[in-house]
Amino acid sequence: MEKIPGSFDQLTDDQLLSEVKVLVAREREATTALVLSLAEVEGRQLYLAVGYPSLHSYCVHELQLSRAAAYRRIGAARALRAFPAAVEHLAKGSITLTNLNVLAPHLTAENHAAMLDAAQYRTKEEVERQVAELSPGAESLVTLHLRLRMETRDKLRRAQDLLRHAIPDANASDVLDRALTLLIADLERKKLAHVKRPRRPAKIEPVQTRYIPAWMRRAVFRRDQHRCKFVGTTGRCPETAGLEIHHLKLYARGGRTKVGDLELRCKPHNLYEAELALGSARPYSNSS
Repeated sequence: MEKIPGSFDQLTDDQLLSEVKVLVAREREATTALVLSLAEVEGRQLYLAVGYPSLHSYCVHELQLSRAAAYRRIGAARALRAFPAAVEHLAKGSITLTNLNVLAPHLTAENHAAMLDAAQYRTKEEVERQVAELSPGAESLVTLHLRLRMETRDKLRRAQDLLRHAIPDANASDVLDRALTLLIADLERKKLAHVKRPRRPAKIEPVQTRYIPAWMRRAVFRRDQHRCKFVGTTGRCPETAGLEIHHLKLYARGGRTKVGDLELRCKPHNLYEAELALGSARPYSNSS
């Protein structure tokens, strides 16, 4: 394979991780500078003289940004013009472009400082909940953009028709909510052994087999809060999808099947730790 210009293959692990952080910081600085410049372009309406009817059109056609990228940057630009305190948050990465766009419609002269501080280093979902709490009791809504196959769209419309006897003005959101509620219940029953009347454990632990009984799976998922429990050099893994149950000591090497010896792992970390235990992977922090 031909070497890529600027390749990092000569760096040690620690050097590479440090360089990645430097590059991310530079990207944030460049993004913040771009957003501020777009705010000024819009303020001066410079896009008109160039031949575009709007800043969005200018970003898409002249700057070759995707429509979504242009939308996020313009939304952020307007937020920064209205609330300069957000500049520092964006530059240091404590608030992302996406989260700034979630916050922007709800910021006021009175609440923006507190809202920005509370949104630091939060996920999009957490910021959406933060915004929803501004109106206690009101239904919290988020916008979801999807591309569906025609067959899926037809199924959605058919479901809306069938649901109208229960919800006369049933919309796509109502259908998706009911469908996902049923799907999640079914998957939790199959994968996590969540049932209405769980059977009591037939045996005390440890179980003398690799098989993990349903009651034990429920206990592990509940204790680990449905999240990978691997802890790296910067903290606990945030993954909540595709979780597997990991023996802290490999079963093949005498590990026991009991709640205290089991933890949740995402698939990559489960494989990573297995490779470490078998000696086929490098240590987590390797400076050589």
